Amino acid sequence: MAAVNPWAAKNLPPVVVVSGTAHHARRREVQRAIKTLQERKYRLLRIDGSDHQTLEGLVASRGFMTAGSTLVVVSNPEKVDPAIILKHYERGDGDTLFLLVQDGGLSRKKTDPLKEVLAGIPQKLHATFEAPKPWDAEKVAVKFLEELAQEHGMKLADNVASGLVSIQGTDLGFLEFELLKCVLLARSEGVDTIEVAHVRGTLALVSKAGVDPVVKAVATKNTKALLRALDRLRTSYPQNSPPTMLVCAWLGKAATRWLHAATLRRLQVPEEDLARMINMNPYVYKREILPVLARWKVADLVKLLKRIAGVTRAVRQGKIDPWIALESGLVSALR
Repeated sequence: MAAVNPWAAKNLPPVVVVSGTAHHARRREVQRAIKTLQERKYRLLRIDGSDHQTLEGLVASRGFMTAGSTLVVVSNPEKVDPAIILKHYERGDGDTLFLLVQDGGLSRKKTDPLKEVLAGIPQKLHATFEAPKPWDAEKVAVKFLEELAQEHGMKLADNVASGLVSIQGTDLGFLEFELLKCVLLARSEGVDTIEVAHVRGTLALVSKAGVDPVVKAVATKNTKALLRALDRLRTSYPQNSPPTMLVCAWLGKAATRWLHAATLRRLQVPEEDLARMINMNPYVYKREILPVLARWKVADLVKLLKRIAGVTRAVRQGKIDPWIALESGLVSALR
């Protein structure tokens, strides 16, 4: 969609489809839609495409089932009944917007419900976000960082965007996480330009915080080193504010990359191609990733990520002392 926020328009269509293999860009667009429309007092409903009865009820009620305007985020749109969605579109109900979100590209099947929906609505109502070709990935990532900085009222000094990409790779999710830390550091200094020093500063802060030793201990399956690193990290924070989410974020990021590499390696992808596919320099891949893959199997990495996700949920749900769950979960994963 256009740079101008399309969800802020006065009159919105009854149906919009979002799809594409650029997962981060696609998810950001969906989140922008939800945020903008909730600010406009839209009620949010999340419905699976297979729930034909609920979708049909919303179409039949023409807004009477819900007070005011409603955003209906439809997951698994390949399971919808096209007749229901197209009926809603043809009626032109401006109070209820069906946002069909396809997790990835369109199916290659000739007969596909989502393709039937797309055939019945204008092409402009289909927002596609496709992953760039490998040779364009760095250029796209640099542009993404520049635009993201502008969104936050910041400018990037020369070489900041390209430097971040060279350090972190071209995964837009990782890059956004890194840039937002730089934004916070720059704002704390009262400046509106992110310099190379801010990038170095955020990396130094994380290293100083002791997260790197935790990640390295998990990578090498060294339980004693892990417990020592966690203890040092825990004691460097206030008693009532353990850095549970910090560890989950950084370790989750590393484990996701390990799992990606391990999965590709199991598929016998050549090492140089594998390094390129996970956006890493081949030398860095051999030095940092290969030793991890020698110790971790795919199934064990999946279990590790599930434990990290469980701790993250515990923090968000206000469970008692999730730091203990983090320690026990990581120790268990290393066995």
